[in-house]
Amino acid sequence: MEAITFLSWLRSFRTSRTADLVSHGLEAAYLAGSVEGVRGDHRMEVTINRGFRRALMDGNPVRSARECLNEFTVAFLSPDDPAILEGGPSGRRTLVDRFVVLLDPGRLPLFQTYSRLVRQRNEILKAPGTGWDGAVLDACEEALADAGGKVVAARKDALARLLEHLPNLLTQLAGPDLKARVSYTSRWLTDECAQGGEGALLSRRLASRRQADAAQGRTTVGPHTDDLTVEIQGHAARGHASRGQRKALMLAWKAAEVRVFSAQGGGVPVLVLDDALADLDDERQGMVLDYLATYPGQSFLTGTAVPGRLADDCTVFRAQAGAFHSGA
Repeated sequence: MEAITFLSWLRSFRTSRTADLVSHGLEAAYLAGSVEGVRGDHRMEVTINRGFRRALMDGNPVRSARECLNEFTVAFLSPDDPAILEGGPSGRRTLVDRFVVLLDPGRLPLFQTYSRLVRQRNEILKAPGTGWDGAVLDACEEALADAGGKVVAARKDALARLLEHLPNLLTQLAGPDLKARVSYTSRWLTDECAQGGEGALLSRRLASRRQADAAQGRTTVGPHTDDLTVEIQGHAARGHASRGQRKALMLAWKAAEVRVFSAQGGGVPVLVLDDALADLDDERQGMVLDYLATYPGQSFLTGTAVPGRLADDCTVFRAQAGAFHSGA
């Protein structure tokens, strides 16, 4: 699962440390795959050493992850994703941001720029007293507000498109009794803010928060402080939803991502579901397998046991002693 997603994202879902990807006792790792994409077939290769990464596509150097995302799209569910509904807001923000980039890899630099500008403003505000450079701070906040407004607009648009499909897919994967509601929440963004006015509002909020933010040593307004409110059966998912309910909702979320991406003409992503059937009862496991049996693209599913009702054209790989073996 990690190898498949790495060829698309050029990073691991498991760790941010490159050194963790190399087997113990070895100096480097090598990964290669053949990809049949909507724009043609490609040979993708990655060499990972302790401290650096080198990627090639058809023998040519890859300059950024965006190039791989454009050619090889993966929708991925990890065993940790359902815990996003129970944890802090950063995980839920990442969930939306990854979907934004899935729809448009060209948005990736926007999120990187926004994060860099937040760090830059934090450093400026750490000057003793109020001794920060006003001109520099003005310029930083102007750029930060512009990027932040675009981040919020991209998140809201992606979420609205996803929520068009989520209820029906949740019914398909978990039955009609599991109802969910998801909304974008923000402490600084007022409901009255007109679409397209997020940047101007953020600019005013940043200016008014300079003293307070300097005292706290961090920027306290902006999309990096926003969250998703998730309710299941009319109650907050955090603290109330069961593990099975959270798993079912996240499976439906990934199915909705795929539906939106395919509808905009991007082809059908490879669907990668790691330990997806755990915490689901037999009936809902069957619903998930029925969905995968009719999925128009390629899908990968892991588990500790082989499900009893697999489609006839499935290939089963058994992992044993560090090796994979295909067959019944």
